[in-house]
Amino acid sequence: MNRRWVVVLAIVLVAGTAAAAAFWPTPRRRAVARVAELDGMFREESEEDAEGGQHPVVSVTLAFRTVGSADLALLRDIRPLHRIYLDGSTVTDADLADLDECDTLDVLSLSVTKVTDAGLVHVAKHPNLRVLNIRKTQVSDAGLVHLRGLSRLATLNVWESNVTTRGLGELRRSIPGLRDDMSATDDD
Repeated sequence: MNRRWVVVLAIVLVAGTAAAAAFWPTPRRRAVARVAELDGMFREESEEDAEGGQHPVVSVTLAFRTVGSADLALLRDIRPLHRIYLDGSTVTDADLADLDECDTLDVLSLSVTKVTDAGLVHVAKHPNLRVLNIRKTQVSDAGLVHLRGLSRLATLNVWESNVTTRGLGELRRSIPGLRDDMSATDDD
């Protein structure tokens, strides 16, 4: 084989490898495609950090969608995944176990879902969580106990849940940085 054919063959191999890498269905691509199939939204943005530098932020929104355990299990293939919005979706306590491996999660929104105290066992496995929205859920003071180890939790929305001011106060003692800007139901 002469030198010219070797060069042509090398170029074809490199181009073919690059094309295959660009279009090969990786787990991340399959997960993003499933989000699109569910009429959800996948976003990659850049956000300024405390030092003024930029870092990527990846979020998935599946609000008001019929979402199953298999769909949530795919989300662990989107790494890093920082924010998940499941408001008004069909997510249940058991489904939240499929998010346990999303270790970079810092925002989780579960308002208007069937999530109860039992689901917060799984939420508590996200040590980087800063924002948790459990508005209009069946979560009560008993569920908040699971959140005591989330030292970075800064915002907790409990409007129209079964959380009382007493339960919220106890959680604030465990997490001093928790903002006081959310309301709870009055104690009986």
